[in-house]
Amino acid sequence: MHPVLARFLTADAAKETLRKEKAGEPLTPEEQPLASATQKAREALKEEGASDEETDAFLASILLEEAFGYEQEVDSFDTDYVKESLGEVPALAALSKDSVDALFLAFIKASENDADRKAREHMARALFEVAWAEGPTSINPEHLETLLDNEVVQESDEVQDARVRATVSLLQTLAHQGLVGPLRLTRLRAQLGDDDA
Repeated sequence: MHPVLARFLTADAAKETLRKEKAGEPLTPEEQPLASATQKAREALKEEGASDEETDAFLASILLEEAFGYEQEVDSFDTDYVKESLGEVPALAALSKDSVDALFLAFIKASENDADRKAREHMARALFEVAWAEGPTSINPEHLETLLDNEVVQESDEVQDARVRATVSLLQTLAHQGLVGPLRLTRLRAQLGDDDA
């Protein structure tokens, strides 16, 4: 079977599991962990006022991101990554403007020096605007691509290095807050060219 076709079929299997979970149909033992993570994500989004349509769109975006968001082999669907992404949803749903502001200020305060502070402030403000302008959602490759295009590539090598380091630090901070899972963190750091990813 062609790898792309296999990927769609596996993604369709995940989608079918989500459909069965939503409809209350019996699940196989293999489907239960994904459904459990999905249920927690649904509850967190509903608690924060999301409609059923908004919740479905959010969950669909997680499947689409895994299917098409990363430059990786197309012959497998990473169910662990999807479960991790669903596990991020309660922390993301609980974010408020005040908690984002507090996160931003704490990140800036942890700067080592003035140059680091400027890079951190600039990149945190830019990433939050790109990723969370319409409300908190999982940081994804498209967000980072936009961030790099708008805030990094046209700068001097020194500024580029400082801004990429600041972005890696920000992603690590978000991971410590439960807003970015370990698999997502590794993928995003790799996208930034971080050799330690």
